[in-house]
Amino acid sequence: MLLASVSCAIQAREPATSSAARLAQLPATQERAESSINEMEMLFSGSSAAQQVSSSKSGTVSTTIGDAEVIRRQANQAMEEKNYAKAIRLSDEAKNKFFDATRQAESSKVLAGKRESDFKQRLGSVNSLTKALKQVAKDSGKNVDPALNNVQALVKQADDLAMKDKYVEGRKTLDKAFLVLKVSIEAIKHGTTVTAQKDTSPKGIYEYEIFRNETYQALIGMLMDESKKLSIASDPELPADIKRGDAIRKEGIALGDKTLYEEAAKKLGESTSIYKHAVRLSGVPIFD
Repeated sequence: MLLASVSCAIQAREPATSSAARLAQLPATQERAESSINEMEMLFSGSSAAQQVSSSKSGTVSTTIGDAEVIRRQANQAMEEKNYAKAIRLSDEAKNKFFDATRQAESSKVLAGKRESDFKQRLGSVNSLTKALKQVAKDSGKNVDPALNNVQALVKQADDLAMKDKYVEGRKTLDKAFLVLKVSIEAIKHGTTVTAQKDTSPKGIYEYEIFRNETYQALIGMLMDESKKLSIASDPELPADIKRGDAIRKEGIALGDKTLYEEAAKKLGESTSIYKHAVRLSGVPIFD
């Protein structure tokens, strides 16, 4: 009894041998090789996973299954040469590579679904903002055809990209349309606000030009903030325009502090014109 107990305890402490390891220890017979090759061929040719892999448009999946096909051919060649051990080893490697490709294909499918969903969500936002811009324009009597034409061209470009399953590029194009619409709506509000000037004295004109200048400065700030949020690269001329507009604005404010209102108003008007040009570079019309 004691000897039996000790024997059982020793066996319990021994690590369990995995099924793969046990198989590796078996003789590399023709029967085992044929079985392994047949399993491999069924995976590559007749399985639903094979269809999923073949329909995947992922470059990573394509590379992995290409590697698997190379090993598959090597396994079949080893079988023809009756090198059963090599045929078993290579067919196992081919199957493992194949399973890697199926996992990648599944992951790629999930990612593609998310990208398509993001595209459709942004398209919905663009459509909603388009309706909002038309309504704001109707209420204010402003012509928004240039902005709408720009947006329509961007949406068409985005749709064309989506038809090619290029949802990421399509989403970025829709982001540009979204930016044009959002800032255009704000531009109408600013344009409606800054058109009302009553005091025609030099000081009154100067104060009005400050208001106009600050309004467009705020519009540019919004434009830049939205561009950063959407990761949209700005026009190369934009930073230079803003810098130049800011410098001339400072000159105008300095002249105003010296009560040189007419010169100050002229400088501020020049600064505002530069700001307006900067806004137009983004495809946003000016309504002032």
